[in-house]
Amino acid sequence: MQQPFLSAASTHVCFGIRHIYSNLQAKLAALSNSKANTQIWLKTIENFQKRGLRAEELELSNLCRKLLACTDKAQQFTGLELANICQFDSLRLSVIPVVSEAKQQLHFARAPARPLKKAKNLPKAQGGQVREISGFDSVLGYRIEEVVHPTLWGKESHWQAVFHNGGVIQDERKQSLFADRAVAEALAVTHARQHFPKRVALGRFSDYAWTGGESYREWLVTLPYHPANYVDGHFINRNVLAHVRCDLREGAEGEKVLMLQEVQSDWAQRTRRAISNGEIRADDQRRPPLIKEWVSLAIKLMLLHAAERDLDAMTWTRGSHQVFRYKGLGRDGLIELYDRTIPREVNRLLKHLGAACENLGVFVPTNFSIQQSESGYEVYSLTDELLGTALTLEDARQHVPDQGHELLFDVHGVRLTPVVRSAILAEGFPLWG
Repeated sequence: MQQPFLSAASTHVCFGIRHIYSNLQAKLAALSNSKANTQIWLKTIENFQKRGLRAEELELSNLCRKLLACTDKAQQFTGLELANICQFDSLRLSVIPVVSEAKQQLHFARAPARPLKKAKNLPKAQGGQVREISGFDSVLGYRIEEVVHPTLWGKESHWQAVFHNGGVIQDERKQSLFADRAVAEALAVTHARQHFPKRVALGRFSDYAWTGGESYREWLVTLPYHPANYVDGHFINRNVLAHVRCDLREGAEGEKVLMLQEVQSDWAQRTRRAISNGEIRADDQRRPPLIKEWVSLAIKLMLLHAAERDLDAMTWTRGSHQVFRYKGLGRDGLIELYDRTIPREVNRLLKHLGAACENLGVFVPTNFSIQQSESGYEVYSLTDELLGTALTLEDARQHVPDQGHELLFDVHGVRLTPVVRSAILAEGFPLWG
């Protein structure tokens, strides 16, 4: 089971994400005992706007429309009642990883010391025949057995695939013994894929990321309840407002760092282009909500993610790194986003906590690569020669060649001290602003 982006929120949480709240609701709740008629509340809400309440938040809450629809002008409401009138159901967020069906369902390793169920319905063993477990998958319990029997020319081996309950797996010709172990393994993998489909969160664009990281993920920030039906060419999910590609890696001082490899919104980018080309108006209903807030929202979510996982810092690539990665395509926009917009948003969100954007370092392999696989990690040379595999990143480093070198890359980042992490989770962030 994949680790969730954030711990689950209760059903009554406004936007479906813990620690993300409505500024409007918070302001009204602060006046929960105040009671006034429609006109006075409309004037109060107008003052909220003068003090920074976003117009989009007020519009999407439907609060003013509901107040104006009230026929009894003398009717009075409390602030708490108005807070409960605000409805943001269509803006409930869901942050999900990009997953795909595993190509390799099983990972065969040494058999455990505990006894396993004996294979069932086997013909009576010939004299001198021996069966030994030569491979075992600890997750699903599949195993490969080597059947050794004597012949006039010496010992001969065949292999069979066995299910966790001891059932021997047969191919379409009802054959179960094979002269090639790889055939038995392939039969087990096919059987596992049919009966236990396995999903992995390795994403689709790991080639566009630095290697050497741990727990690489591609997170999609979606609006599953919004009436729009936007689907782009990158993902099959509808209404993807933003996507973030990230991993965990070691910082210059040994700290655990959340490294943002990419922050993007295809929906916002295409909409801005359509507005610029005169294809749609700026207030068109096809315009996604939060089009001016998506960067800020993505950063808020990643800060919450890092704080909840007790990470020491959050970093992101420089614009020049992105320009190099995409061979100069969209140079000005990349520099603006990674070198100006994201640092500005981080400073704005964390300044009152004493944290600010600064230069930090993360280690990146230069003359070798460590890539995640369905069963762990793989180490490759510069010439793409597989040097070794391992279940964990720490074990994979044992396969790094003697001349393996990691460079300390200078990136943007913000330190997340225990005090800052606690404050982020205690205060949360407004969806707008």
